[in-house]
Amino acid sequence: MDTSLTLIAIRSYRASDLEPLMALFSASVSGLASAHYDDRQIRAWQSAAGERRDWRSRLSRGMTLVAEADGAIAGFITFSSSGHIDLLFIQPDNARCGVASLLYRRAEELLRDRGIACIDTEASQIARPFFTAMGFEEVATELVEIAGVTLTRCRMRRIIASL
Repeated sequence: MDTSLTLIAIRSYRASDLEPLMALFSASVSGLASAHYDDRQIRAWQSAAGERRDWRSRLSRGMTLVAEADGAIAGFITFSSSGHIDLLFIQPDNARCGVASLLYRRAEELLRDRGIACIDTEASQIARPFFTAMGFEEVATELVEIAGVTLTRCRMRRIIASL
């Protein structure tokens, strides 16, 4: 794990990011999730991401922010204007270096500016401790079937403004 990132820049998604983000997702799932999911579950999770056109649609549906560290893509977050975090993935070499925290905080800032009071997500077992550290509370544990394989995830939410 590289803990010597010098500069992390957060920017908006560009069409040229499509292939690198697809590769980052695959590397993140296979490189970080093995402590919580077995090989069959990891393969099913990766297959659920879909084809290139599915990714293009998913990344352009809401807002996607990309983190660059030392000139390379280090992570990304995708969220809706209503406050749902769909994707948050970090390059395995950049895990626990502050990349996810910076991405999340920037997304939260943008959502606050839009008047959103609550952020929610479905967190994987690997992401659940991160979201808990960011102030999310667990709402429910869910079992999701993907390609005939069951995975556990946690529905979580965080109130960011008083109603």
